[in-house]
Amino acid sequence: MNTRRVSDYFFYLAIAAILGTFLYFFVVNNREVWAEKGWWPAGAVETTADP
Repeated sequence: MNTRRVSDYFFYLAIAAILGTFLYFFVVNNREVWAEKGWWPAGAVETTADP
């Protein structure tokens, strides 16, 4: 535990949070496209478009 400083853990935590945020928004923005290709369950996509 002495070999790693607390700042190092915060550094890795910040990188993981940034990458996780980008990945989350990437998945959310492409759910409709992935559902059409069969990569995403069709029932998980909310359809907000007006008929």
